[in-house]
Amino acid sequence: MLRHLDFPKIKKPSKLIEHLSGRIIKYLKEEFTDVKKVHIKISKLNPPISGNAGKGSVEMKR
Repeated sequence: MLRHLDFPKIKKPSKLIEHLSGRIIKYLKEEFTDVKKVHIKISKLNPPISGNAGKGSVEMKR
């Protein structure tokens, strides 16, 4: 289980956490070819949306 990623390909800015999630999954599957499934959850504190949202999250499985 990985809790922290510090890879140059992942550090590029993303406007959407959905896009970042997809890039992380793609990277993990390319770098670790024995990985069959990836489950990722990314949260952003105080997202720029209307209302009082403490955080926004995205969860992907591939």
